[in-house]
Amino acid sequence: MPGVMAITRVRRRAAAAAIIAVVGIVAATATAGAAIHPGSYDQRLKSGTVPSGDTIVLQAVCPAGDRIVTGGAYWHQIGQNGDSSLETTIIASAPTANARGWSVTGANLAGASLILTVLADCLPSGSVGTYSVQTSTVSFAESFGRTSVKCPAGQEVVAGGAALLHPELDPSAAQDLFLQQSYPNKSGKGWYASAYNGGTTALDLKVSALCRPSRSVGTYQQVVEHVTVLDDSAADDTADVYVHCPSGKHVVTGGAFWSPGPPPPYSPTTGYFGTIENITPTGDGTYWYVAGKSDDGNPRVLTVIALCLPS
Repeated sequence: MPGVMAITRVRRRAAAAAIIAVVGIVAATATAGAAIHPGSYDQRLKSGTVPSGDTIVLQAVCPAGDRIVTGGAYWHQIGQNGDSSLETTIIASAPTANARGWSVTGANLAGASLILTVLADCLPSGSVGTYSVQTSTVSFAESFGRTSVKCPAGQEVVAGGAALLHPELDPSAAQDLFLQQSYPNKSGKGWYASAYNGGTTALDLKVSALCRPSRSVGTYQQVVEHVTVLDDSAADDTADVYVHCPSGKHVVTGGAFWSPGPPPPYSPTTGYFGTIENITPTGDGTYWYVAGKSDDGNPRVLTVIALCLPS
């Protein structure tokens, strides 16, 4: 649709403090000429206009013969990039079950129509291979829920995500549904997620990880940023965070989680109201972008993780 773009690195708002960048190497069995070369992505986008107070489900599908490598979603206005100040939530952002695309569910809680865009970065199936698909599901109501998956021995995560499954997608219930965490673990061998369901009907949180043998993935370089959000209880404080892969590398996957603070880093925990509003690679594939909001009444830390591979 007119005005829709792949998100670029433009900071629109950063109501945060104490940004700390940490770069580390994720242990993996590396081989020369790893099969996955993220710089050559075939990128697909799909957008939908969402009226105030409504929800939407969108999928960006890879072309025939391709598989998903990474993906995400972001809320924006026409012709603009993602913005954490837009009253929105992400309820689901995950690879599709057939590994051929990326699926997202979002809720527009603002007072005007907004656009949700889902992004899928794809590569030919022959250069990616067949995924080992790992999933885990937990059911809960009126609380936070958390679950995780691990790749089989000798494999690494290539893509992962989480979906709070809400069969009827009742717009009136959307304000009480949101992802709080969705991220790869430090070793790059599993995926963790948590979400909040404020309704009385139990819903499923499904976490998915697409895994490949370490030798066909290579050695990830992990880049992490911790941003302290200072919530004074008077308003919802927000942050836009862009994590940049080192020169010559592109994002393969990434995620985010909330934890107590300041100062960072802390281990991720649940039980307070930190939401994820945008979570996606940028259009050029060199940044992982997350927007988040804290409405907990205390300072919280939003940690954003990118796993990068040589282009």
